[in-house]
Parts: sequence; structure tokens; C-alpha cells
Amino acid sequence: MSQAIDQTDATAVHTSGHSGSLTLTQAVEESEILLNYAAHQGIVPGEQNLQILLRSRRLQRTNNWSIEDEACFWVALNELVELVHPVTPETLIASLPAIETTEEKSERQAKQKKWQQGWRRVFYFLGFGKHKAPMSQAHEAVQRYKKFAFFSLAVLLMVQIYWVTGTRMVFDLNSLYKEVGAAQTKITDLLNARGLKYEKLATLESYDVEFKGLIEQLHFHEQKLDANYKLLKSWNSIWLSILYQEGFKRAVTEYTEIEFLLEQKQLNIQLSILQDELAADSTASPSTRLSLIEERSASSSASAQDTGAEAHLSSTTTEEILPTQKQNAATQDQTSVVSNVDSLALQQNIKEMSNEIIQAQISHEKDKAYNLFFLHFTSAHFVLEALQIYFLPLLYGLLGACTYVLRQLSVEVKQLTYSRVAEIRYGLRLALGALGGMAMSWFIKAEDTSGFASLSPMALAFLTGYNVELLFAIMDKIINTALNSLQTVEEEQIKRDGRLPAQSNATSLGYLPTNVNNLERISKEMPLTPVMQAAPAEPPPPPLVAESGSSSKATPPQKEGER
Repeated sequence: MSQAIDQTDATAVHTSGHSGSLTLTQAVEESEILLNYAAHQGIVPGEQNLQILLRSRRLQRTNNWSIEDEACFWVALNELVELVHPVTPETLIASLPAIETTEEKSERQAKQKKWQQGWRRVFYFLGFGKHKAPMSQAHEAVQRYKKFAFFSLAVLLMVQIYWVTGTRMVFDLNSLYKEVGAAQTKITDLLNARGLKYEKLATLESYDVEFKGLIEQLHFHEQKLDANYKLLKSWNSIWLSILYQEGFKRAVTEYTEIEFLLEQKQLNIQLSILQDELAADSTASPSTRLSLIEERSASSSASAQDTGAEAHLSSTTTEEILPTQKQNAATQDQTSVVSNVDSLALQQNIKEMSNEIIQAQISHEKDKAYNLFFLHFTSAHFVLEALQIYFLPLLYGLLGACTYVLRQLSVEVKQLTYSRVAEIRYGLRLALGALGGMAMSWFIKAEDTSGFASLSPMALAFLTGYNVELLFAIMDKIINTALNSLQTVEEEQIKRDGRLPAQSNATSLGYLPTNVNNLERISKEMPLTPVMQAAPAEPPPPPLVAESGSSSKATPPQKEGER
């Protein structure tokens, strides 16, 4: 199509002149644009209308309009607009590029030549310095929405890849954690069946093939679990950095921390008591040692029932030594033997107490590690659900809306029907597509047999963004179903009350009964009162009289024919 439409003059007309001649001048310019389009499309407006439209240009220049000329012009322009519909002057101006003058074209080409010389040529090939010809409004809209669509697609792909990797890691962690627990259970069951302890596993692994295979399997699953756990921590760090949150720390709850500190304090007090007793034994005299031994034996025998088997063995050993100590208290050698035995028992208790403190600390650190593991695992699960339910459907709906907008733009550019008003429609369409894609999953159930349940939630969100009317149709269907159910309940209530809905407003509101049997029943149960009885007929009105200046006479009744 020729681009010789004088848009510069049309723009100048819109910005000059007074309000009385502006509308007519604009109409004349638009008639020339429509004539140019009709000539290139093979549309014939009619010889008479063509002459009127061509003469209007001369009349506009001379400003010699008459009432008949202006009326003929508007009629001819109206017929021309109907012929080229849906194309309008506004759509032609928006769809066709502006005319570039010779000076503007030469200036643009001179700027491009500067970028094509010397070292600037490298940047020219990269896209710098390319001064393109002016584009039409439709072309600008296509470029703008195309970039927005590619940007939405890129964001969607990144979020989709992030969601897929996170889902896979959470699934693998869950399965590997179960496999590690199952392997540990198998090893423990085999050890219990053979009457062995877990500490003997290292020596048993060297010659038992079955235990060796289980241990290798357990180590393999633990390595995979550690690797997936590290990846999950890196995965969580991405959304934590986006939300400006610090990473998770190894910690336990306040209750567990206080309980651990109290237990450590009690163990340290017991350990210090044992250490003081050992120090006192090493510095005391033989008689003092013997008295200390007797006190410890008495206290140990009194608490033997509460302290367990090991404490019972220790007290029994001490009681067996005591008679010998009492009988041989005179000899220094026997006293030193007893004191040495008691010192060894104290050292053994101190060693066991130290091991218990260390085991409690190790268990506390394990609790911190497990807490950190489940914190990463649970938070990743929550983020994945939020992405799947809200964010991904919103992006798919937005992408569907972008697809619809680009398709409509291609049709409007081809038919030259694009206008600036379409920008409002397309902006609303993008917003509705995004919201519809997120909200569509709220109205579709898994057991729905209408065909939507066979689609994935993401595909359904994309279709909703592409065609928002689909969501509106489902919403209307739900509303109609609710209204029908309410109407059914109301009809059943009316039937139980013994009345039927009537046509009048009063009966529809329940004020007047419409059932004949119901009327008879009411009339029998409620006899008419004097107020409700029929009133006597009123006397007929007096005959009309004819008013005159001096007298008034009754007008005689007219006959049938005279009427």
C-alpha cells in the first residue's frame, strides 16, 4: 500500500485553527486518507460522492462553504466510512508509518555511515548506531508486546526450572532418608539376632559378607543424602536472598536448650564431687581413708536399689572388702590395698561420668543438625507449594494473555484496524489473564468430568489467560447452579406450607394465598367480620349539567345512534 498519506498536514490541523473550523478541516483531511485507502483497495465510493469529496478540498482552501455543500459532504463522508469499515482514519494513521522527508532520511543515513567507519564498525554490527526509519504506532506496539512476551517467557522458564529442581531434590531427600533408616534397621535387627552390639560392627564387617553389603549400602545412601542436602541448602539460599533473609542456623528450641543446659550442669556437679573425693583420698591419712571408705560403702548400699546394676556391683565390691579392712586395719599394707581399690573405682566413675557428658553434648549437636535439616526440608516444601499454587499459574496465565494480544495485534496490523484505544483493552487483558490463570484452579476439582480435569494445572492456567471468558463462563455456571438450588429449596418450602407461587408481586412475596382450597379453608375458619363484609352500593352520581350564563338545565340522555 502506498504511504503517501499526508499525516503531517493532519497532525498540523489538529493543533491549529479555532474550534468552529477545526472539526470540518479534520473531516476533510480524514476523507482524503479514506479515499487514498479506498483507491488502493479497489473500493469505489460512487461518482457523485467522489466529486463531492474532491470538491470539499477546494472549498476548504477557499473557505467558501455553503450549507448545501457541507450537508452533501457529511453525507458522502458517511457513505465512504461505511464502505471501508472497520478501517477508520484513526486506524490508518496508527497502522501506517509516518512519512519521512528527504532531509530527515539523508540525516539518518549520514549518522549510520559514521558508525560504519573505523573501529566503530564492530559496535555497529552489535546493534549500536543503527538509526532506523520512523515506525508506525502499530509497529511500536508489536515490538513492545513482543518484548514483554519474551520477558514473561524467560521469567516463567527460570521459575519453572527452579521449581522442578526443588521438587526433585525434596522428593529424593525424602526417599533417601527413608532408605537410610531402613538400612540402619536391617543392621540393628541382624545384630540383635546374633546377640552382638553395634560397637562390634567394625570387626564383624571384616569377615561377614552380609553385614559388609548392608554397610556399603548404608554408606552409599548416606553419601547421596549428604549431596542432596547440600544442593537443597543452595536452593533455599536463592529465595532467602530474594526475600533479604539470613540463612538458617544450627539451633534447637529454647525448651530443648534449657533442658540440655540443666542436664549438663547436673552432670558437671556430679563429676566435680567425684573429682573432689579422689583428691581427698590421695591426700588423706590411712585412718581417714578407712572412714571415708566406710561412709561411701554405707551410702552406696543404701542407694543400690535406685542406681542400677553397675552401682550395685560397685557397692557389693566395697562391702566385700570392708570386713577384710576392719579385721586387718592394724596393718598398713591392707589399708593401702583397700584405698587403691577405692581410688580405682572413683577413677572409673569419673571416666564414665565424663563419657556421659560427652555423649550428651554429641546428642545435642545431632539435635541441632537434625533441626537444621528438617528446617531446610520443610521450608523448601512450603516454597514449592506456593510456587505451584500461586506464582506459576499466574505466570502461565500472563503468558497466555501475551499470546492472545500478539495474535490480535497480527490481525489488526494485517487489516489496518489497530488504534490507540486497543492499548487499554490489551492492558486489561494482560491483568485479567494473570489473575484468571491463578484463580482457575480454585473452580476446578479433580473429579470434574467436563474435560478440564484431564489438563494439568499449568495448561489450564495458560488456556485461561488466553481466553478469559472461559473463567467467566465457569463462574456464571457456579452462580446459576447456586441460584437454582436456592430456588428449589424455596419451592419445596412453599409446597410444605401448602401454597404455590403466584404471578403477582404480592402473592410471590407470600402475602396473598393463591390456592383455591386454601381460600376456602381460610373463609371457613375466619368468618367475615362486619368490617370485612361487602359494603352497600353507593348511590349513583347526579346527572351532569351544562353550565350556561343565566340558567342550568339537565342534559337529556343521548340515544345510541347519536353517541
